[in-house]
Amino acid sequence: MFFLIACNPTPLEVLLPEAVEGREEGEPSLDTGEPVDLIEAAPVKPPETDWIFSLDQVHQVSLSLAPGGMESLRADPRTFVLADLQIDDRVVHGIGVRIKGRLGSLRSIDQKAALKLDFNAMGGTEKLEGLKALNLNSMVQDCSWVHERIGYGIYRGMGIPAPRVGYAWVTVDDQPFGLYTIVEEYDKTFLESWYDDSSGNLYDADYKLWPDGHYTLLDFDSSVQQWIELDSGTDVALADIGAVTTALDGARANQVDAKVGAVVDLDEFARMWAVDAWIGHYDSYSYNINNYRIYFDSTDGKADLFPWDPDWAFYEATPLESPSGRLARACKGDATCHERFLTALDATSSWVAQSDLMEQIRTASTLIQPYIAQDPRRETDAASIQSCQTQLKAWLQMRRDRLADWSGL
Repeated sequence: MFFLIACNPTPLEVLLPEAVEGREEGEPSLDTGEPVDLIEAAPVKPPETDWIFSLDQVHQVSLSLAPGGMESLRADPRTFVLADLQIDDRVVHGIGVRIKGRLGSLRSIDQKAALKLDFNAMGGTEKLEGLKALNLNSMVQDCSWVHERIGYGIYRGMGIPAPRVGYAWVTVDDQPFGLYTIVEEYDKTFLESWYDDSSGNLYDADYKLWPDGHYTLLDFDSSVQQWIELDSGTDVALADIGAVTTALDGARANQVDAKVGAVVDLDEFARMWAVDAWIGHYDSYSYNINNYRIYFDSTDGKADLFPWDPDWAFYEATPLESPSGRLARACKGDATCHERFLTALDATSSWVAQSDLMEQIRTASTLIQPYIAQDPRRETDAASIQSCQTQLKAWLQMRRDRLADWSGL
């Protein structure tokens, strides 16, 4: 099932105790538990661009399109147009800009459109301190305006390669577009910060959108895998994807850990699935076969899965007992593999309990509040955004206990 989301989504469906709602000073701490020594959370190489993704400031991002660029984006939003980028005092010339997003999040250039910035798409060679691309997300599907920051932070904390997130006030041709998140791109530069050898194949496996508007969700399945797209690496005619499909085809319930584990890093996948479940990421690989990337690690040849777009996460109605992704369904049916998931789920609770996520929410909320009030294109009123932030705090405080009420995990 795929969901088109209205302008003012309220995915957080939790019962808010009086002790939680609206608290700032003296806010109750997260439930602490014994830490689970399961993962190594830090990337292989410390990034040098953390300033872009910090909560120290809202960056000033200005895009100056080439003549006719605005009209081109109106007529063909998916094709890059030439532009210059300025972020604070740094300038990158000759980049490509296009509208990003599809079903649900797609907006026109005259609305609050999400934007993809590719510094080399138009033949330019400049980079932004090593970065070749960035995403400017419009948060039209994030009722709290902090879901991406917190959601991706939990994935990263659990050792899952996931983007960093900052904030920017965006203008295009001197027109204010409003407050956006700056989201790190999945590309070779990203891989280099997580892997010693980044030469493996990276695939975009979201969904195939057809001209008439219908779509096909993509998974490790011979009937649909031909539309999985190679983003970087070597074209092997999807042989690596096919190897995972073949392993799943041939694995009985008690063979998943052995057969599929030969071509998929099941420890890494169990952690991603666990975070999908913990944050209620309804539109994830695990629960909707959507919003994910696949990377084949050159050191062992195994597949790692990465998350994407947790803007509509923290949704209580996520069908935790009924995963959709083929890997998750197979893993649930194998006792050894499923135990990995349950262990990772408990480890996620432990990690969140010891994290600074509550402080990040408070810091982000204080930082962006003046910009929310001025945003000329926002689709959610300021009071609703504040309410969703309060609900997110409640989620972080109560999630471990609420998961205990679910059957069939």
